[in-house]
Amino acid sequence: MKRCPTLKNRDILTVLILIFISTFFLPVVFAQDSHQWRLPEGTIEWFGKGRIYDVKYTPDGTRLAVATTLGIWIYDATTYQPLHFFKKHENLVERIVFSPDGSILASEERFDKIHLWDVNTGKHKYKLQHQGGIKHFDFSADGQTLVTLSIAGPSINTILYHADTGTEKQVKSMDMNHVDFIESYHTTFDRNNSILATGRLDHAINLWDLAKGVHKKTFRGPGNGLGCLAFSPDGKVLASGGIDWNRLHDEEAVRRGNGTLYVWDAVKGKRKHSFSDDDIFSIRSVAFSPDGNLLASGGEFGGIHLVDPNTGKYMKRLEGHSKEVVAISFSADMRTFVSGSIDGTLYIWDIASGEKKHTFDGFFNPLTSDGSFGVSPDGKTIALWGSGQGVCLWNATAGERRKTPINSSFGGHYSLSGSPYNKDGNVIAAKKTWWFVWDRGEVEPTVFTLQSPSGILSYAFRPDRNTIAIGNVDGTFRMFDMNRRDYQKQFIEAHKGGVVGVAYSPDGKTIVSGSADKTIKLWDANTMTEKRVFSGDMGALTDVALRADWKTIAAVDNTETIHLWDMETSTQKKFRIAQGAGIISVAFSSDGKRLAVGGTDGAVHILDAESGVSQQRFTGHQAQVKIVAFAADGKVLASLSDDGVIFLWDVAATE
Repeated sequence: MKRCPTLKNRDILTVLILIFISTFFLPVVFAQDSHQWRLPEGTIEWFGKGRIYDVKYTPDGTRLAVATTLGIWIYDATTYQPLHFFKKHENLVERIVFSPDGSILASEERFDKIHLWDVNTGKHKYKLQHQGGIKHFDFSADGQTLVTLSIAGPSINTILYHADTGTEKQVKSMDMNHVDFIESYHTTFDRNNSILATGRLDHAINLWDLAKGVHKKTFRGPGNGLGCLAFSPDGKVLASGGIDWNRLHDEEAVRRGNGTLYVWDAVKGKRKHSFSDDDIFSIRSVAFSPDGNLLASGGEFGGIHLVDPNTGKYMKRLEGHSKEVVAISFSADMRTFVSGSIDGTLYIWDIASGEKKHTFDGFFNPLTSDGSFGVSPDGKTIALWGSGQGVCLWNATAGERRKTPINSSFGGHYSLSGSPYNKDGNVIAAKKTWWFVWDRGEVEPTVFTLQSPSGILSYAFRPDRNTIAIGNVDGTFRMFDMNRRDYQKQFIEAHKGGVVGVAYSPDGKTIVSGSADKTIKLWDANTMTEKRVFSGDMGALTDVALRADWKTIAAVDNTETIHLWDMETSTQKKFRIAQGAGIISVAFSSDGKRLAVGGTDGAVHILDAESGVSQQRFTGHQAQVKIVAFAADGKVLASLSDDGVIFLWDVAATE
C-alpha cells in the first residue's frame, strides 16, 4: 500500500499513458526496433531499457553495445542514435563480447545460453545451449572460433564452435589439478595466447593454458575480496580489483576507502603496482585501453579511477555515477570511454579532459524501481525523477519541462514514491537520505525535511487537508502538518515492525497501516487512537491495498497467498497463486472486481476479487514486480519491476 487508495491506480496509470502517448521526454527510450523484438503477449506499451550489466565498444569504435535485463541496445558511437535492439533472450543478458573484426556479437543469457548476432544486419544467427552453466566465453584471435568453458564433474570443458555457423569444432576436457575452478567467480581471456585467468574471492588468481590443457600458475593478492579481472590487449599484464576485507575492521580506513586495484605481470606472476589510497572504494570493474597504456576501474559508489599500468602513476578520478560501476569500455581512437552503472547512468567520457561528453537516458534508475512519478490532481502536470536531474515537472499538454523544483543547492538523487501530490497539487514529496516536501506554488519552492530517526517507508496525503501520514522503519507512525510545517502527533509504538503501507479512507477520517509485524491496523485520524487490528496467518507484509468502496483490505507477504479482510465483519479469506513465486505487490481495480498481484519471479497475475480464480497471467519482467496499478477504466494495468522496465498490459478481456 504505497499511496492513498483513491489515487494509487489513477496516478501511476495516468502518468504512464501520458508518457507513452506524448513521448515528450527521454525520446531514445522509445527507439525500439519492432522487427527485432516482439513485445510480451498482452503488452500494450513499455518504458525503460532495463538494468545495465555490460557495455562494449566495437573494436573499430564505431558502435556501442549495452546489455541489460531487457536485451541488447546497439548505438552509433558518433551520433549516439540507436541502430538495433537485440531480443531473443528469455532471461537477462549478463555479458557481451565482440568478435575481433566487430561483425559478430556474442551474448550470454543467464544461466546457460549463448546467442550470436550479426552486428551489421541486426539478425540473430544462432543460440548455443550449455548444460551445467557457462563459466566463460570469448572469440579466438582470428575471430573464426567461439571458445566456451563449462564445468563437467572434476574437469573444465572447453568447447570450440565455428563462429559463423555455430557448429561444434572440438571439445577439450582439462583436469583442474586440485585447483578449485568451481570457486572462481571472475574470469578474463587472453585471445592471443589462449590463456584464461580466473579469480576467487580470496584474491587467488589462476592462469590456465587452454591450448595445452594445463594449469600454468597461481598468484595471490595481499588482500582478499576480488571483484574483477582484465587482461591487457597483449596479454602480458593483468589487472584485478576488489575490496580489502582486512580494512573493514578499521572504521577510519573504511570511511576513507577500502578498495584495492592491482596490476600484475602475467608472465612472471608478480605484482607490479597497487592502488589502495583514500577514496578508492571496492573496485567492481576494470578495463585496459586498446594500446594498454591506460587502465580504468569503477568503484562500488560510482567513482572511476584512471591509472598508468606501466608506471603505476595515479592519473585522475572521475565522478558522475552514484552507485556501482559495472562495466567500462574504451573506444578504438583512445579519445573516449564508456561506463555503465546500476544506478541507470551510462556516460561517454572524454579521456583528455575527464568531462562527460554524452549521457544516455532511459536505463534503470529509481524512476522505474521505486514508482518515481506522479500526476497532479488536475492531470496537467507530471512529476518525475530522472537520474542526475532531480525531480522535474512536465507540462503534459505542452510537452515541455516547466521547472525543476529542487535547485542545485539540494543536489543528489531523489525519487518519488507513494502519491507525491497533495489534494490541490501544490505540494510534492520526495525522498533522498531523508524525505523532503516542497511547495511548488512559490516562485522559489520552500523545502523542508521530514526527518525520521529510523527511516521512512510509506506515506499518504490526507484527502481533505494538508496533512501527511508517515510510516517508519521502526514501526512508529507520525503526522506532519503541512501548514505548520512540523509534526503534530506520533504513535510511538504503532507497530512492532516497519510500516510498509499507509492510506487514508476517502473521507479522511480513518488511516490504515500495514506492517512487517504481520498486522493491519485502523486508526482514528483525528484522535490518533487505534480502532481495529487485523491479524492472522500472515507473514511480514510487503504491500496492502484497499478496495475503493472501503469494504475489503488485501495484503501480501512474499508468499503465494493473498490475504483479504472484510472491513465490516473482520472475516478473512485467502487466495493462492498456483505455481507462483512470492507475491510482493497488490492492487484492486477501480470497480473492486479484480485483483492484480506482482511476484518475485516477475510474473503479473489478474484474479477475480471474489473467487480468487486466475483470469490472466503476464510474463515479461526479469525481476520482482514492486508495484501494480489499474487504470481508472480497468482496461489497462501497469507493472513496475526491479529490472528497470514498466509494462502496460491489456486487461480488458477480464472485464
